[in-house]
Amino acid sequence: MRDRSPDVRRILEFLQPLPEPRRYPALVVLVGPPGTGKTTFARRLRELVPVTILSADDVRKSLFPQPSYSQQEHARVFGVAYSVLEDLLARGVPTVFDATNLQEHLRQRLYRIAERSGARPVVVAFETPSAAVRQRIERRFAEPSVWDRSDAGWTVHESLAANAEVVRGWHFVVDMSGDASSALANVAAAVRGANLH
Repeated sequence: MRDRSPDVRRILEFLQPLPEPRRYPALVVLVGPPGTGKTTFARRLRELVPVTILSADDVRKSLFPQPSYSQQEHARVFGVAYSVLEDLLARGVPTVFDATNLQEHLRQRLYRIAERSGARPVVVAFETPSAAVRQRIERRFAEPSVWDRSDAGWTVHESLAANAEVVRGWHFVVDMSGDASSALANVAAAVRGANLH
């Protein structure tokens, strides 16, 4: 039994039940500013293939019911999230990491976590048009959902999008403004392939 901090244990309990472990699990890395459809995509992907979804927003709200979004809080949230990812992947649990992941050095950290665990990264970048993103964000606040725990509005989206770095290497590109069924099927196939090889 690995030594886990109380924060890590709390998040692992929150994620129960977990899907069946695989010998070579996939780590699905979602990349995109708030409002681009990452959380919706993750939930729909889980309907096609067994994965657990680790959401940075869920981690934050579990640790900080009234978040301040300070740098100190951010560091704790992502420190815990990365530790949880290490734990899940080491046990062979296919996992989606639902966070913005907009800087290359952060993605490289996730790739190293995957490599240490014998997991294969499946990277999905979201390029949803601004008009559709704005509609999604407005709807988020007008019609709150129990599973969408993001507090990010349009201003936050614009600020983060302006500092996004191009994803290097092979990855999927998804536009959530229309029918994403084909992209979902392709990512699900990649997850199954990662789990088998």
